[in-house]
Amino acid sequence: MNNLKPSLVQFFTGFSSREVFDTVFELVNPGEKGKDIVMYAKKHTEDEENRVKRSKKLTPANQFLLFLCRVRVGLFEFDLAKRFNVSLGTVSVIIISWANFLYLRLGSMNIWPSREQVDKTMPVTFKEKYPTTRVIIDCTELKTEMSSSLLLKSQIYSNYKSSNTLKGLIGIAPCVVTFVSQLYFGSISDRDILNAMFFLGLNFNNRDIVMANKGSDIQDLLDQKDVNLNTPLFLGLYDQNDRK
Repeated sequence: MNNLKPSLVQFFTGFSSREVFDTVFELVNPGEKGKDIVMYAKKHTEDEENRVKRSKKLTPANQFLLFLCRVRVGLFEFDLAKRFNVSLGTVSVIIISWANFLYLRLGSMNIWPSREQVDKTMPVTFKEKYPTTRVIIDCTELKTEMSSSLLLKSQIYSNYKSSNTLKGLIGIAPCVVTFVSQLYFGSISDRDILNAMFFLGLNFNNRDIVMANKGSDIQDLLDQKDVNLNTPLFLGLYDQNDRK
């Protein structure tokens, strides 16, 4: 990690500098020598246990770097094994273990900002037209492998994407991510996701606005929080509230 130039740090990790990488690494806090990371072994065999032991030869920071190179750039595991001088099985152990660790660690962090924080970071042009917006929400779908189970296959099939997907809800406010839901089967509707999760249990202020895409039928759900829905046809150009 110390040998990477700043431009390479950004390319391989997505972070703008080594300082940002170090800050995020400190934030997730894997513990001294990575003691809080449970290394995953597919089977409790001697070979798998050796892979777990070899994975710990890399420092936690380099394990994190390896993981980011995989998810950020999409480097093949064989390539990562050569770059980090470890076995292919060790690379697999590190990637799966860090994915599980970050899922639990980041999922437990509260990233929902206050009304004051939203106002402070809101772009000026956005504030002029949509000053009471608290969050912009939209669902995103990730393609996944087809299941051999007919029931599961029907549940993960998305008519919208015409493929097998998992769906999640993302919220931004309006320039930083402030909410990330768990993943649901691709066949679920956006409304059902919103109704099934704790999004509506978050701290809203009266007269806050939730912005969503055209066709979102969720105003009755938002009424529980005294929050209004705004579905502009074209963000920044047209607001349904402008119609007379």
